[in-house]
Amino acid sequence: MRKPNIAGTWYPEDPRQIESLFSPWTERPAKDLHPAALILPHAGYAYSGEIAAEACSHVFPGQYKKIIILAPSHRMAFSGVVSVEPCGEVETPFGPAVFGRELHERLHSLPHATCFADAHAAEHSIDIQLPLLRRFFPECQFGALLVGDFIYAGGNAAKQMEEIASALRAMLDKETLLVISTDFTHYGKNFAYTPFTEHIPRNMEELDRRVWEAFASGRTDIFCDFIRHTQATVCGASAMLLLLQLLPGQATFTRIDYANSGLKTGDWTHCVGYTAAAVSADWTAPLKTEPELHGNTPVSLQTGRILPMLARRQLQKKFGKPCNEFLPFFDKSTFFELQQKRAVFVTLTMQKRLRGCIGEVLPMRPLWQAVTARAISAAFEDSRFEQLRPEELGKTEIEVSVLTPPEAISSYREIVIGRHGVILQKNGRGAVFLPQVAPEQGWDVPTMLAHLSLKAGLPADAWKSGCQFFVFTAQVFHEQQM
Repeated sequence: MRKPNIAGTWYPEDPRQIESLFSPWTERPAKDLHPAALILPHAGYAYSGEIAAEACSHVFPGQYKKIIILAPSHRMAFSGVVSVEPCGEVETPFGPAVFGRELHERLHSLPHATCFADAHAAEHSIDIQLPLLRRFFPECQFGALLVGDFIYAGGNAAKQMEEIASALRAMLDKETLLVISTDFTHYGKNFAYTPFTEHIPRNMEELDRRVWEAFASGRTDIFCDFIRHTQATVCGASAMLLLLQLLPGQATFTRIDYANSGLKTGDWTHCVGYTAAAVSADWTAPLKTEPELHGNTPVSLQTGRILPMLARRQLQKKFGKPCNEFLPFFDKSTFFELQQKRAVFVTLTMQKRLRGCIGEVLPMRPLWQAVTARAISAAFEDSRFEQLRPEELGKTEIEVSVLTPPEAISSYREIVIGRHGVILQKNGRGAVFLPQVAPEQGWDVPTMLAHLSLKAGLPADAWKSGCQFFVFTAQVFHEQQM
C-alpha cells in the first residue's frame, strides 16, 4: 500500500482532525446534488479543504461505484496525452483508496494514454483528493488520469483530445463520478503572473469568476481562448477542457463556493484562488454541437470598447512594457462576440497622422485573435512606415474597425461615401479603403477611386473600366470611447 508523501503536511493523518476541520460539512445530512462531475481544489486542507468538503457534502454518495480523477501534472510537462495512475491501494486516514486493475486497464486502453511513473510519484493533485473522497464516497473504487497540456499544445492536440474524450465518454454512466482536480488563478511574481497590481483581492475573485463563466459557457472554444488570452494560471485548465469535450448537451453548472489563500495568509502578493463546483449531465444524452461562430450583426458597444485595449496590451507585451491593467470584460455576451470570426483593421495614428494600418477583409479567425494579430501587423509590418518604436507607443492612438463581409456590387455608382468601405480589384491587383478614409480626406467617389487605383499600383483612371468592386461597412472603435 502506497502512502502519499503529503500525508501529515497537506492534510492531517488523524481522521478525527479532518472531521473536526470540516465538521459543518461532514455532519451535513442533506444531499441535494447528483452531479456527473465535481470541480475540487487541490491545495492543502488548511487553504481549500473546507470548500472541497462543502462540495462533497452536497452529493448523494450511494449512486456512485467508481470515481475517475482528472488532474494536472505539476512535476512533469507533457502535452497531447494522458498518464494513467498506477493500480494498487493508497493509504488515507479513512481507509485505503483502491485503484482497481480493471478500471486501470480500461483507462490505459484510451487513445494517447500512457503512464509516466515519475510524474505520478510525487504528484499532489490526485493524492490530496483521496482522503475526502474516501470519507464521502467510501464504497467507490478509483481511477485517475494526469491530463497533459491541450490548451497551448499545437499540432494534432485538439484531435487527440477529441479521440480521448470519445473513448472516455463510452466508459461513463450514472454510477461514475468525475472529479476535476484544479486550483484556479495563481497570482504573483513566483507564478510569473501579475496581470494587475492594485485591488488584488477584488481582481483575483473577479478573474476567477470569469474563468468559471468561460467554463460554464459549456463551450470548449470559449474556455480555451479565454485561458489563452488572459494567460490565467489555472493549473487544471486542460482537465477542465477535457471535461467540456466529454459533456453531452444540456449540462448544468453549479458554482458552490470560492476561496483564496490570501484570506488565510494575508499575503496577496502570492496567492491562489480555489473554486468548488458541480456539473450535472446525462451521459446518455446526445452530444452538444458547437456551431461555427461568425456573423455580420453589429458588435456591441461593450465589446467594441475592449478592442483597442486588446490591441494596446498586445503592443505593450511586444515591447516588454508593463500591462498592469486588468480587463474585466468577459461577460457571457462578450464571450460569444469575441469568438465570432470577424474581419478587422487596426489603425495607428500619431498627432492625427497615420502611423500604420493593416487588417483582413475576410472573417478568418476569432475577433480577439484578429485584433491582437493586426495590432502587431500595423505596428511592424506596414511597409509605408518604419516600425513603431517603444517610445512612440504612449503617443500612439489606436482605432479598431470591425468589418462586415464584403459584397460584390455591379457598379461603382452604388458606393456611398461615409457608409461603404471599398475593395477594388483589376488585373490581379487590388486595394482597400475603410469607410472612414474618404470622409476624412474630403473625397468624392471618383477621387476616392482614383486614389484607390493608385494604391493598387494601377493608373489613376483604372477604376473607370474592367474593375471589380466590393463594399462593406465598419464599426469603428477609438480609445477615447473608453
